[in-house]
Amino acid sequence: MPRFLTESDENKFRHELCDVATRLFTEGGLAAVTMRNIADELGCSRTTPYRYFTDKADIIATVRAAGFARLADRLISVGDSDDVIERIRELGHQYVEFAIAEPAVYRLMFGMSQPDGEPSLLLEAEVERNRVAVRNAAREAVAAGRLHGDPGTLARLYWAGLHGLVELHLDDKFSPDHDLDSLTSAMIDTLIAGMRSPA
Repeated sequence: MPRFLTESDENKFRHELCDVATRLFTEGGLAAVTMRNIADELGCSRTTPYRYFTDKADIIATVRAAGFARLADRLISVGDSDDVIERIRELGHQYVEFAIAEPAVYRLMFGMSQPDGEPSLLLEAEVERNRVAVRNAAREAVAAGRLHGDPGTLARLYWAGLHGLVELHLDDKFSPDHDLDSLTSAMIDTLIAGMRSPA
């Protein structure tokens, strides 16, 4: 008689499946993330993953959405300091700390486009939560005269600078003895300094 799976059991299996998909992506790219490979890694039948996810695109979207959700939670948790520039600095540090804490998930979040299939509303919502967190801080800083420019553009430039720093670090493009914390602080200070002056 088959064992009845509780909701906790199902959630645990979904989590394990997503972890396997993330590892397969890290080791072999998107082509390695197949339902067959996932099932083989989990030691289950090759039809079992379909009971929990529609297809590969659904798995990838779920992993990416969960990563963006955790990143958004970090950004949103930044305190409401009276100094909006300090908040923007902390947003940058939280972003880099997340990437270093979860490099495999970070690469999956930003290193690919979503496979063909139905758009994931959950993924889109979590991506937007991240954008809003940074854009709102930029908007407040511009309104207060602390930064100059279009808030949306400033937010994108801030992300681009930090993302580039993270990618270079994850790809081991810096010298072996580089200090990521110091580089992060310098990058943040440089980006903010550039956004203080009217274009």
